[in-house]
Amino acid sequence: MGRTAFLAGDVDRAKRLADEAIASDPLRQDAWILKGRALIIRLDPEGARECYQQAL
Repeated sequence: MGRTAFLAGDVDRAKRLADEAIASDPLRQDAWILKGRALIIRLDPEGARECYQQAL
């Protein structure tokens, strides 16, 4: 659902859903990547970098 929200342009919802997925399972790489993409759009490259590092 987060990816669908992101593709629909609802970046805030996508980030919120990614945060929920990460809280449920911190090893979800897809959620970390989605959150990183949302943070890039929010002009937070440092936060995005941290998310991408968590995805590795």
